[in-house]
Amino acid sequence: TLTRPVHNAILPQLAETPEQLTAANASSSMVEGLGVLVGPGFVALTLGVLGLSGVLLVMAASMLGAVVCATRLRVLEDPVSADEEPPPISVMRDAMHGIRELRREPGATLLLIVGGSQYFLIGLLDVLYAVLAIELLAVGGSGVGLLSSTFGVGCLAGAAGAVALAGRGRLSAAMSLGLAACGLTLALTGAAGRLGPVLALIFVCGAARSVFDVAARTLLQRAIPDDVLARVFGLQEALLMLGLAAGSAAAPILTEAFGDTGAILFAGLLLIVVAFGCWPWLRRIDARAVVPGPELTLLRRIPIFAPLPEHVAEELSWHLIPSDVPRGAVVIREGDAGDRFYVIVDGTADVSIAGAPVRSLGPGDHFGEIALLRNVPRTATVRAGSPLRLLALERDEFLAAVTGSRRALARAHAVADRRLHAGGA
Repeated sequence: TLTRPVHNAILPQLAETPEQLTAANASSSMVEGLGVLVGPGFVALTLGVLGLSGVLLVMAASMLGAVVCATRLRVLEDPVSADEEPPPISVMRDAMHGIRELRREPGATLLLIVGGSQYFLIGLLDVLYAVLAIELLAVGGSGVGLLSSTFGVGCLAGAAGAVALAGRGRLSAAMSLGLAACGLTLALTGAAGRLGPVLALIFVCGAARSVFDVAARTLLQRAIPDDVLARVFGLQEALLMLGLAAGSAAAPILTEAFGDTGAILFAGLLLIVVAFGCWPWLRRIDARAVVPGPELTLLRRIPIFAPLPEHVAEELSWHLIPSDVPRGAVVIREGDAGDRFYVIVDGTADVSIAGAPVRSLGPGDHFGEIALLRNVPRTATVRAGSPLRLLALERDEFLAAVTGSRRALARAHAVADRRLHAGGA
């Protein structure tokens, strides 16, 4: 419970494209499912060879190996100057920051609640497996393990298949359909009557749950700012554990109230209602979280921004300011203070220094970075050679993105040096 929120918060910084982020979430879900599936068998084998102490030593060694791997990760952190003390650690303050972010973005709260419903399902299944195996299928206690393993295999297959979501811009449909499929297959297991069909339905239920989990996790990573993402995932972890406990507690109550078959049917229908009841809000979250493609693609083609992690580039694209400039108008003037960085979408611009022409710029070219990086007045004048369509970044947004990445900062200064050497803006 301590590592998973951090794991989910770091993935967006390591991914370089939206496709990589979705694939990373799918891979994480697949590896987690594989661990749950293989772990008990591995313990049984190790226990017979090394004994109890040997099992614990192997576990400790594997955790140490994970620590060694984690030390190789390089993630972006808020820079702290030499004369500035880092803020003291406060669990309560950090938790309140996460809660405030959820209040600012109600859609994220809904994502957490809907995400918690999957663990309510798992808590239910922990108890209902016994109802299915012993009461309805009459296959005895061994059937409980078989149903649980089948669900795990389904989760593993679903996580592998969820890689197909990597190319999708919008994920709300995958979330709702995945949760609805979980509910539908669960509801049908109570009436299936035979072990074969029940195993098939449980397998599909597990696969649908993984699709839902990957889509929900990716959408939450897109919707929440990075500086509070770990805190929000920490709150989600608490909600997941609460959902797990609530599901386990609700199973015997539902069985007592509706009978064995009725309890399973009720649990499945509940998930379907949650899936379609939340559909309109999930669509709105999805629409706000997805970044329009052309702006992001244009930024990615600029060498300065190419090294930025995908989540930083996406956030930067949100701050782009479109503007239209008529032919002959001055965009920046030599000697003025620098306040913006510009990218040309359409049209041409002429660069001059002390009135002498230097070069022309066209679509995809950029200018204005020297004054921002070096904190000096504008080094050249840029005038619209034709009607211009521009995208602009304010000084603070540009510097925050570039200085947060060593590679991006190095490239930006290299570009500035070349232009200063050749004479430019």
